[in-house]
Amino acid sequence: MSVNMLSSYGLNPGDDLAKYRALMPCGRIMIDSGAFTAYTVGKVIHLDEYAEYLERWAGSWDHAVTLDVIGNPKATRANTHKLHQRGIPVMPVFTRGDKPADFDAMVKESGYVCVGGGVGMPPAVVIKRLGALQRRAQELGGGIHALGVGNMNALRRIRPYSADSSNISSAFRFGTLVCYEAGRLITIAHTDHAKLRRHLTTFKSQGVNLSQMITTRRQPTGKARIPLMHSLGIAGVCADEDTVTFDVPVPDKVDDAPGTHMYHAITGGFLAPAFAQLDTLIHSEWTVPMWERYRDRHTLHNCRQERRAA
Repeated sequence: MSVNMLSSYGLNPGDDLAKYRALMPCGRIMIDSGAFTAYTVGKVIHLDEYAEYLERWAGSWDHAVTLDVIGNPKATRANTHKLHQRGIPVMPVFTRGDKPADFDAMVKESGYVCVGGGVGMPPAVVIKRLGALQRRAQELGGGIHALGVGNMNALRRIRPYSADSSNISSAFRFGTLVCYEAGRLITIAHTDHAKLRRHLTTFKSQGVNLSQMITTRRQPTGKARIPLMHSLGIAGVCADEDTVTFDVPVPDKVDDAPGTHMYHAITGGFLAPAFAQLDTLIHSEWTVPMWERYRDRHTLHNCRQERRAA
């Protein structure tokens, strides 16, 4: 059981990754360049600056994604090559325009490959594509990270080595709440009182206090969001505890545990440290009803600290 966080360099270039690492005794930190977000707002991310960032925080992050160039797979592969030449083991990105032979080469070189290019595709096509690529990667001894795939039903069909979701961080952007129930991450507008009441027991078991939000029709502000982040984060932790039971082997050249690992994209400011702190809390005597149920199923193979000690 652990907290896995995806941090975007493009959005959070000033984040103190050592601070996050200290708060996450068993969790994983993956760094994304933020190229897609930067592309949508016309921002430019420079390769040398990204490389310097990854070098500065080496030892604080577990995995990092290359600087991809949207719509230009050749330039993306060139960036990956340059970063590898600097000794930075970034994960290559396989996207639209790449060929199957390019994918095979990425897996053979790195073992662990990010797969994008699903924006605008029908969900059924994305599932079929990613599932086929994961199976191909496993044949070659590797695995994929499914970019932006947080739907639990899709993950059960794809069974990638890892994936990422923005459900929890988006809760503060779009005024939603997230709970984990019956094997699903459920997102509900905090103003949808009827739907919230249908899942009231689950929210309470996560430690979410709905009474004030139902009364004021507002989420808490400022530092009052920290306990809410902890409570929403429990949904992501429990989802990861379920997906890690999937029979997915560790890719070659990766020092980690088997299963499917879910990473949650968290924005900067005080919300990222609050999410990171959740990893410390769940490895302490912290008591939340949902966490207590999952604590009994605590798996050594999904806990980095305990796995390495074993």
